[in-house]
Amino acid sequence: RSAMMHVATSVAAAAAAAPRGVLVAGAAKRRAAPVKIRGFPRGCANIAHRGYSAVAPENTLASIRSAIEAGADAVEFDIHLTADRIPVLMHDETLDRTTNGKGPVRNWRLEDIQRLDAGSWMGEEHAGEPVPTLGRALDLIRRSGVQAVCELKEKDSAREAVQAIRGAGMLEHTVVIAFDDEAIAQVHALEPRLQCALLEHYRLESGCDVELAASLATRAKACGATFLDLNYELLSVDLIAELHQRNIPFWCYTVEEEHSMDSLVWLGAAGITTNSPNVLRQRLDLAKRPSQSLFRKAFLPQ
Repeated sequence: RSAMMHVATSVAAAAAAAPRGVLVAGAAKRRAAPVKIRGFPRGCANIAHRGYSAVAPENTLASIRSAIEAGADAVEFDIHLTADRIPVLMHDETLDRTTNGKGPVRNWRLEDIQRLDAGSWMGEEHAGEPVPTLGRALDLIRRSGVQAVCELKEKDSAREAVQAIRGAGMLEHTVVIAFDDEAIAQVHALEPRLQCALLEHYRLESGCDVELAASLATRAKACGATFLDLNYELLSVDLIAELHQRNIPFWCYTVEEEHSMDSLVWLGAAGITTNSPNVLRQRLDLAKRPSQSLFRKAFLPQ
């Protein structure tokens, strides 16, 4: 199913579709304050996906700067290892989509990758934007005061990632995320002080929300993840209630619709990852004024 079809029956499109009071017995009664995650605000964190990738080339220093200027609480980015095992910011396994290079990142040495153009694919105004190393990105984020969210795209990159984070003095200001349980377990074993989140994209093939929450909780505990980072298509009011009951914080990705943002903030998401951190900042600021909240107007009796 598409994101909007699923969300319309669960969480994300509810604010736009439901008559007043429909979810009072569901969402409103189950609303919970997110568990505090170290380094982040107690409310819902604004996490910029691959930097501010709607206005600048993804996973570049330009997108990181733009995210910071847009009011993001954290900047998410992806890393791959070069042939000489230096972590660089890149989402894809290959260079083809976002640079003028060809082939796997793993086939290129750092000195050659740094000669590539990682900006022109998005427009001439971004020509010459380089592929940054993890260390360079962390240094920029550290000086800004926001948090870093580093996604490991390869499970054998844990050691190099931890070394770079430690070297940048960012152990207290970085969250490592990955879809691979083993990658998270490796990071946790190498540096227990680092906060980690387990990414999940799919629902169980069968089973209810109670079983899904139990499975996610078991996996997170086993690999040392502090919390979860879930595709928002997975989420339902019942699953969110189960996660709150287990005291498991969750982030969700990648959310673009304003009413989806409002719904997830109301239901206690500890963080939302978006390509539009400027829009999410506006929604979070509005949520601080309950009388002005569009979500509150849609759901709570007047």
